[in-house]
Amino acid sequence: MADDKSTRAATLCADLAKRVIAALSARAMWAAVLYLLHRDV
Repeated sequence: MADDKSTRAATLCADLAKRVIAALSARAMWAAVLYLLHRDV
């Protein structure tokens, strides 16, 4: 395992990307829910 560091870095980058995407999608979902609720009122 000569490139253990690069593998670990790639794993960290992938994990970070997943967290960012999950946070953005959750925020977008909440924004859509709030928009629909306020639009109905």
